Amino acid sequence: MRMVMILTVVLLTTIMGCASTGVHSGDSPPGVPPSVVSPSGISPAGVFSTEHKGNLGMDISHWSYPIDFAQSRAAGIQFVYMKCGGASLDGSYYIQDSQFTLKNIQAARNAGLKIGFYWYKNPDLGGKNAVSDAITEADLFYSYIYNITGSMDMGDLFPVLDFEDPNSGINSITGDQAYLWLQNFSEEFKAKSGRQIMLYTYYYTVATLEGRFNIDTAALMPLWLAATDTSPDDNKEFGGYKNWLVLQYQDNVSGYGTSGAIDLDDADLSTIVTPITP
Repeated sequence: MRMVMILTVVLLTTIMGCASTGVHSGDSPPGVPPSVVSPSGISPAGVFSTEHKGNLGMDISHWSYPIDFAQSRAAGIQFVYMKCGGASLDGSYYIQDSQFTLKNIQAARNAGLKIGFYWYKNPDLGGKNAVSDAITEADLFYSYIYNITGSMDMGDLFPVLDFEDPNSGINSITGDQAYLWLQNFSEEFKAKSGRQIMLYTYYYTVATLEGRFNIDTAALMPLWLAATDTSPDDNKEFGGYKNWLVLQYQDNVSGYGTSGAIDLDDADLSTIVTPITP
């Protein structure tokens, strides 16, 4: 899952090797693993540690299938985040991921994997009200899961909001609006499901938006940090965060029982497992 960028940015990244670009599987260009900074997911001097905590996971979308989850588990995968759905790249409509099915959820669990679900959001308002748009998308995230599982089963792990780069040719949101959007999305989903949202994002998105989004976001929800690039900016602290619960450290990887692209993640699994029901 990670950053969707305009072609110009992608080309500049390739040529100059200096732009930080993070991605969820199949959603954007590949990156490379980051360097290790210091232990425990906490680091001095304004940068995140990227030292691993020991539990290997992967995040997937329809681009990753077919998947043999038993092979994934045998290859060392312990948890998996499945794309539930999200907004289109221009924000004009919403869609459920074609592989977000009860069959796939059950197959992952039967293989012994802990599962979580994520919702993709390109932070473009397109003239919409930040509060009402956030509530709409939180309700859709909840309803897509509920309709598939047929219950209040919201997964074994924190549900995740994948909040990606606004510079994909769309720049109609400010940092303050983004903070308001996240706040209302989180509150609405929690009111529906009883579950706390975790934020997936990376430095480039936050630094671009600035405002309250780059100062106060840590007070709203825990962080899944995407840091798959070699740029020093990739590990800079942002949003008031000093640590992360999940680290996406490599994107567009093959293998691990899959036929398409996946991203690799690290976590202390005990810190991200949440009750199945509120």
